[in-house]
Amino acid sequence: MKKHMTEQAQINSIESDAQLPRNRDWRSHLFERVDIASLVLFRIAFGAVMLWHIWEYFKIGVIKADYIDPPFHFTWYWFDWVKPLPGSGMYLLYYTMGILAACIMVGLHYRISCLLFSLLFTYCFLIDKAYYLNHYYLTCLVSLLMAFVPAHHALSIDAWMRPNLKSQTAPRWALWLMRFQIGVPYFYGGLAKLQPDWLRCQPMKIALAQRADRFPYLGQFFTEDWMVWFFNYGGLVFDLSIVPLLLWRKTRIPAFLAALFFHCMNSVMFDIGYFPWFMIFATTQFFEPNWPRRVINFFWCGLGGRTIAKSSVEQQRFCSTLTPLQRWGSALLMAYVLAQLVIPFRHYFYQGDASWTEEGHCFAWHMMLRGKYCGVRFYATDPETRETMVIDLRPFLTTRQMGKLGKDPHMVHDLALFLRDELARDGHPNMEIRCLDLVSMNGRKPQLLVDPQMDLSKFDRTWRRAPWLVELHESLRDRAWLMPIAEWEQHLDMKQLLEGTPMSQTRRKARQSMPSGIVDDNQLSVAQGQN
Repeated sequence: MKKHMTEQAQINSIESDAQLPRNRDWRSHLFERVDIASLVLFRIAFGAVMLWHIWEYFKIGVIKADYIDPPFHFTWYWFDWVKPLPGSGMYLLYYTMGILAACIMVGLHYRISCLLFSLLFTYCFLIDKAYYLNHYYLTCLVSLLMAFVPAHHALSIDAWMRPNLKSQTAPRWALWLMRFQIGVPYFYGGLAKLQPDWLRCQPMKIALAQRADRFPYLGQFFTEDWMVWFFNYGGLVFDLSIVPLLLWRKTRIPAFLAALFFHCMNSVMFDIGYFPWFMIFATTQFFEPNWPRRVINFFWCGLGGRTIAKSSVEQQRFCSTLTPLQRWGSALLMAYVLAQLVIPFRHYFYQGDASWTEEGHCFAWHMMLRGKYCGVRFYATDPETRETMVIDLRPFLTTRQMGKLGKDPHMVHDLALFLRDELARDGHPNMEIRCLDLVSMNGRKPQLLVDPQMDLSKFDRTWRRAPWLVELHESLRDRAWLMPIAEWEQHLDMKQLLEGTPMSQTRRKARQSMPSGIVDDNQLSVAQGQN
């Protein structure tokens, strides 16, 4: 009885939020023990969500459409060497990721499974820039962090096979590291919305109008100003306040209910895959670390069951000294946190609006900030005869790639280099490649994104400011430009836009005498990019 009372007192000490002694190092606080229950539940949920995501990829044929069929991929700078595996390699890779996700879920060879899953998922993520989504980036980070978080010390096959691994507690840093990583997209997503276009509700107004037909009854209100303002400023306030509200015990329950509503609405309204469900499970990390035990005890005892045992204490609450390994670990932890705090601001090192230039837009948690509608046409000019022809992009790009091409000047340049090499292989060396790229961002009147006078094939790839990029000069309109892309050329001064370029006097040529991909079609290729 005395032993039980002593153990209970230690447990209460672990689960309490007592103020730390002033003379204690902050790093010691990170290595104190807390209940492992919430980390275990997130491990199971993460593995299950990833397994479902991979199953969806197989079911709807994404692997073949995105990795096997396209002859060209928009690679990331410095990662040109990342290519899809040949043959059925990509199928094998996704089968492997599915097995690894299942291993993470049940806690089998947990650490190596997390590490391998992170590497393989990141490999797929780096194959094509056109497939970038913020939640894919978040998955890369979280799966890597989980390899270091001891979420397999309970309710896992590893703990069952190796009893000495069993533990009902985990170091506090593991919990706070996951909270930090989950909180970053929320907070930085809110900061990114503090820009003129969002504050004037234009991206949300266009997004809601496009989805009004999906909802027979509610959709009729999507064009009303009050509804647009509700979604627009509700999202802004939610992103900026949700983390502090989740951290404060008194507002934690209503804040989580707000997050639940927010993510369920996103799942219904926007095609963003597993992201809402991933974030719902991840947000539970802000509750007390023993909340799963409390919930199980509440319902189980109500059914007449016995109380689930609380976590046992395996070491004292306070760590007076740290080992050298713990000191190095805390330094690496702080370096990672600092990097995640700084990287989202890198777009400030580029000139212009990142939503327009796309320079620094990725990896900054910019979500739903811009809707771009793009009309793209590539031209090839023979340097000797000065004969200019239109290039058909359909043999080279998928619909998904086309949807992202026109919005990013670096992707336009990457494709120009590929087309140059393709033409050279077909017996047309030294061809000049130019692009007409008309972009309407957030309802603005379409303007050039890429200088049509520049021969893009003469420039090497660079991560610096693109010299062929045209700065944004169209102002935001009170009434969005909603002209169909096929009619843009009828309402824009195309002669002025193309003046001084070989495209201004494009000559037609019979298809039979041209290499594959060159057609006598003078229509803009439609590209729509929204994120």
